[in-house]
Amino acid sequence: HCPHLPEEHCACRKPEPEMLFLSRAEYKIDLKKSYVVGDKDSDMLLAKAVGAKAILVQTGKLRESFYADYTAKNLIEAVNYILKCKNWK
Repeated sequence: HCPHLPEEHCACRKPEPEMLFLSRAEYKIDLKKSYVVGDKDSDMLLAKAVGAKAILVQTGKLRESFYADYTAKNLIEAVNYILKCKNWK
């Protein structure tokens, strides 16, 4: 969670990648093999910024995103998609 307001333009507020870069360092996450699941374009742009796959879930206001690699109706469909992908290991 980023505690800053949008007008503060901090490096940790989506779609800026600072939080994921910190998590990558601390937890040894391979972002290229990771997925960002969200319901906003800022989530999809975050995924693109770090080289992750972007999955849009249609549980919010957004029905489609130019930036999404995959669009799921809900979280269950998103999880099933990730489990079917060969590079999720």
